[in-house]
Amino acid sequence: MDNQNNQTENNSVSNFSNSNNGNNNNQSQNNQKPFLIWTVSILAVLILAGGGYYFWQNGNQGTNQQKVVVRQKEMAQKNGQKNNQNSKQGINQQQKKTDQNNNNSKAVDPTANWKTYRNEKYGFEMKYPKGWVAHNEKISHPGAEGVPPLIEYTSFSSPNKKYYLIFGVKRLRENIGICPRMGTGGGKMIKAGTIKIGDSKVNVDELVSKGKIKGVFYGASFRIHNDLIGYAEFDTFDNKDYGRINIDRAEIGIANRILSSFRFINPKN
Repeated sequence: MDNQNNQTENNSVSNFSNSNNGNNNNQSQNNQKPFLIWTVSILAVLILAGGGYYFWQNGNQGTNQQKVVVRQKEMAQKNGQKNNQNSKQGINQQQKKTDQNNNNSKAVDPTANWKTYRNEKYGFEMKYPKGWVAHNEKISHPGAEGVPPLIEYTSFSSPNKKYYLIFGVKRLRENIGICPRMGTGGGKMIKAGTIKIGDSKVNVDELVSKGKIKGVFYGASFRIHNDLIGYAEFDTFDNKDYGRINIDRAEIGIANRILSSFRFINPKN
């Protein structure tokens, strides 16, 4: 009977102990659940925060890059507009200079108020300054050997009767002379450029002796147009002292402009 009671007591103690162990395990598990929940929550917050920061940063970088591209396009447009404006200004300035040069060239035309000499026989005209005198000259040499029977030319004399320009023309088959000169004084022929007379570029040669210009010759002769040939020279009336002769270059310039003013009255000639 006592053994039975003891066994009963032992069973009761064992059941109470197991019950306490079960309660302790349940309590331990219940205590771990809040920790896991907080841990998971914190991890979730960190992940969300990190992801948000990542996307925010990438978004800002994209926006900044877009701003840079937009800014570059704006700068390119401004530079293009500026270059176009500068180009237009340059063209306008160049056009103004061209117009101004054209106006100046018209304004300073030295032959604008000159007189006009007309030759109806050969159909041409030339301009010469006021104060100068144009005169047709004819020199006969009947029966002279080796000399044309007639020499014809036009002379343009300066106002002070110091200089004269000879200009002669004839048809290729005409039996007349256009050069009255029989020879030249001493000196050396020096090329001094060219001028245009009719359709030809004619050499300008200066006869120079001891640094002084003694005469100016425009080739031996030159073809003006088709079968029309010409001769020209510029000289001085003062032939008494050859050593003192020194033709003024300003007067040579006038002679060149007279010759360059040659034009046909009827361009079909």
